[in-house]
Amino acid sequence: MSRHCTLAVTVVLLATPSLGRAQPLQSFQDLALRVNLHDELRIEAPSGATTSGRLTSLGPEELVVATSDGERRLSGAMVGKVSIRRRALRTGVLVGAGIGAIAGALAGCTGEDREECADAPLLLGGLGAAAGAAVGALMPRTTVVYVAPSASTAPGAAPRRPGPLDAIGLHANLGDRIRVTDRSGARHAGRLTGLTGDTLTLEGEAGERRFTHEQVQQVALRGPAMGLGALVGAGTFAAAALASSSCRDNPDCQPLAVAAVGAGVGVAVGALVPRMRPVYRAEEPPHASIRPAFSRGAVGVRAIVRW
Repeated sequence: MSRHCTLAVTVVLLATPSLGRAQPLQSFQDLALRVNLHDELRIEAPSGATTSGRLTSLGPEELVVATSDGERRLSGAMVGKVSIRRRALRTGVLVGAGIGAIAGALAGCTGEDREECADAPLLLGGLGAAAGAAVGALMPRTTVVYVAPSASTAPGAAPRRPGPLDAIGLHANLGDRIRVTDRSGARHAGRLTGLTGDTLTLEGEAGERRFTHEQVQQVALRGPAMGLGALVGAGTFAAAALASSSCRDNPDCQPLAVAAVGAGVGVAVGALVPRMRPVYRAEEPPHASIRPAFSRGAVGVRAIVRW
């Protein structure tokens, strides 16, 4: 009986909002909709002086960055232009994993000896994901996200009042997929289309919906879980190698090397299968409660005070 090997290659193009095509903001108060905590920023003052560092705090009127010389606080009037440097880790992982898997399939499934047809795409796909992550980390892109308006074009709108929902902007940007849990426990998923200190606007399947901060109980951000995927993949592959008798009896099978491949596979899976991460939870109002407590042979009272 002849042996056959079928190769199926699926190319998936992921359409994601492009930060590079977005027009720079002209409102310092909305800067949080384009940058997140720990982002690498390059800030140019109206005088031409530049400051580079990681964002540690951002408010409606000032920002704080951690530079090589320590923390520096800049008011909105001191900021003329803001550029952000972001590493394309997810894109690098997906591209590297795809190229590695295709190369492994071609090498393992098209030759005369096809014993490695099943393993080669997985092996080279994991190595490709790791290589893609390294390339993405080494090749960041810089995008201008804010340009201060000139005196002649400065808008005359009143300053935006800060509010509790401003904290969401430090983690999520316009266009990001989020999930809002309201006070009744109902969940609403969609893309973030607007955010102020007191209101949040979500574009879901049923259209655009606006939430006030009194209605919002929790907000979760949808993003890749590459770190968790790497840990799970490395642990799973290493455990499988240690449990396999064929690997234990094969001197060329090293659990540590298998774990590295598993980490690469896990990174690729984590990039493709995002998870929801809570980024905001409404503070519970102060309250006190008293409940009876029962145990074997004893009766008491449990008092809870929250403030």
